[in-house]
Amino acid sequence: TFSKVPGLAVLQPGAPIPLFSHLPAAWANEIAELPGVHLVHPEIWTRANLIEGKPRFNPPRFLFGSDLPQASRLSYSVYREAIEAGRYLNPTDCGTAHAVISRPIADQLQKNLGDRLSVDGLELEIVGIYHCHSLLLDVAIIVDIDLVRRVSRLGDNAVSNFYVELDPGADRAATASSIRDRFRQRVNDTRQGSLGLGAAEGLVLS
Repeated sequence: TFSKVPGLAVLQPGAPIPLFSHLPAAWANEIAELPGVHLVHPEIWTRANLIEGKPRFNPPRFLFGSDLPQASRLSYSVYREAIEAGRYLNPTDCGTAHAVISRPIADQLQKNLGDRLSVDGLELEIVGIYHCHSLLLDVAIIVDIDLVRRVSRLGDNAVSNFYVELDPGADRAATASSIRDRFRQRVNDTRQGSLGLGAAEGLVLS
C-alpha cells in the first residue's frame, strides 16, 4: 500500500494516522520553501459516522478533505490515478458538494454516478468512483477541504496533515530531515487540548 504513495506524509508526532493529527495550516508555506519539496497538499481527515442516516463503524469510512487547487498540481495522485468511473475532483469543485468515493463504498451503499450521498449532515453528489484495491486506501469519501471543516473539530487555522510531493531525484531522507529540523521544538498553536506538539522527532513518515 505504501508503495502506491510515493511522497511524504507530515503528521503530528505520536499520531498513528492523520485522523488523530492536528497541525497549523500555515506550516504548509514553510515546508514548500525547503529544498527537495515540489508541492505541499493540505489534508483534513475525519471519521464518517452517519452515512445515509445510519451509523457506519465496520468497515470504517472517512471523509477526506482535499485542497483541490493544490491537488490538481500534484504530478501523481493515488486516488486520481485509480478513477474507474466518472472523474476526479478539480478546482472547479471548490465550494460544491461534489464527492469521489471508492468502489467498495459505492457497492456497499448501492450508489452510482450522479447519486446523492448523505454523510454526517452533508448532502453530497457522487461525481467519481475510484478503486485502489487496497483495504487501507478504499475507505475515503473525497470532498473539498472546506466541507470537511464544517463537520470536523479543526478550525480554519489547522489541518490533519500535509502530503509532500518531492522534486524529481530529491533525496527522501534528506528532505524528511529538513522538515523535522525546521519544526523541531515548534509550538503547535492549533489549540487542540491534549494534542499539543512537542519536539518534532517522528514528524515525517514516509
